[in-house]
Amino acid sequence: MQEVKIPKVSMGQTEGTICEWLVEEGKWVEKNDLIMVMDTEKVSYELESPASGFIIFKIELHETYPCGTVAAILAETEEEKEGLLAEKHAAREVEAIPESIPAGINKTEKKTAVQAQSQSDSTQPVFESGRIKITPVAKKKAEVHNFDYSTLTGTGPNGRIKICDVEKALADRQIEAQTSIISATPAYIPTIAATQAQTTGLSAKKIIPLSGIRKAVADNVKYSQQLAAQTHFTGEVDVKNLMKFRKRLNARLEGTGDKIGYNDLLIYIMAKAIKKVPVVNSSLINDQILVWEDINIGLAVAIELNEYESGLFVPVIHQADRKSLVEISRETKEKIEKARNGQLSSEDTANGTITLSPLGSIVSGYSTSTPIIQQPQGFIINSGAITERVMPVRGKMKIRPIMTLSCTFDHRIMDGVPALKYFNVIKEMMEDLDRLVL
Repeated sequence: MQEVKIPKVSMGQTEGTICEWLVEEGKWVEKNDLIMVMDTEKVSYELESPASGFIIFKIELHETYPCGTVAAILAETEEEKEGLLAEKHAAREVEAIPESIPAGINKTEKKTAVQAQSQSDSTQPVFESGRIKITPVAKKKAEVHNFDYSTLTGTGPNGRIKICDVEKALADRQIEAQTSIISATPAYIPTIAATQAQTTGLSAKKIIPLSGIRKAVADNVKYSQQLAAQTHFTGEVDVKNLMKFRKRLNARLEGTGDKIGYNDLLIYIMAKAIKKVPVVNSSLINDQILVWEDINIGLAVAIELNEYESGLFVPVIHQADRKSLVEISRETKEKIEKARNGQLSSEDTANGTITLSPLGSIVSGYSTSTPIIQQPQGFIINSGAITERVMPVRGKMKIRPIMTLSCTFDHRIMDGVPALKYFNVIKEMMEDLDRLVL
């Protein structure tokens, strides 16, 4: 028999949620068949079977489990499959019986006792050796949201509080908070909650559930802001020489099918600059600052799904410092196309160490931003659009093409000096291309 475990697909990932099974339990699957969908960070992954066999599910959908948890088992024979299904059925029957029900009584008495115990449990939280019964993931969720779970009634075996109980309670708390806001809001200020409560004459055009990729993005950015000491700054770069450099390169590449973009140049320059300020290529994990040997640069790609929804994906250019500019250009184009077609694999997005988010490809004109770090990384850069600005050049005012670079760094990992030094190195390389080879 072969175990199928929840994989670790990115640095700092400790858990995952299986949101969909793509096959029917008990059916035969072939190696590399898609068998389940996992939500984590900013991407939903379709995961392949590591071997062939009859698949038996071992975990519940929409529950969060630590990486390495056995999600399913692949049985080699019909006999193994039937044995596993029988064990699973028996285990569920045992879990449904409270521990306080003594063994040795007949089925009718046991059913009556279970019903009585269930009625008793419905009025108060269940304690175990002086502690409230709660699953580890549910406890962690409650603690992250500063929620007192002692008031909950669990729906799990023997009244144990599960992750779904905590999530429902948090949702109820959010509704109560919205209701209190509505009651304190002047009637002339329309809000979504007020619309749903019919306190105005407005009606919702569309209701979009916070689920799937949207929920993954929401959870990730909220977790990042709660965890890291994120500090922001923005600087301007004169890209006149960079534009000329790019034009010369593409003239030489004409007819080859390759074309260098500004994102390619920025990734190439960021990788070179990390060699001079290596601490920006680091993560804080388990109270240790890990400065990474590999330079894996994530490229944030925004995809418009429809007029109401969008998705954010971060494919990674692995070992960017070891690749030529043309190699980086080819890889970025390939992975952007895969993102747009929903074909990114877990390997495509795994183990990023620093991120570039090209805001200039979306927003025209002069702009700055406050990008949110991709955990557990320590640095992210948003690049703005190139706009003409009046700048002093050798004592004279000139109109020059300017790009903004908005940076966020984790102040737990580094202070302002290395963060600003990294920006300055990038700026110098963009303005004086000779520095790329020095």
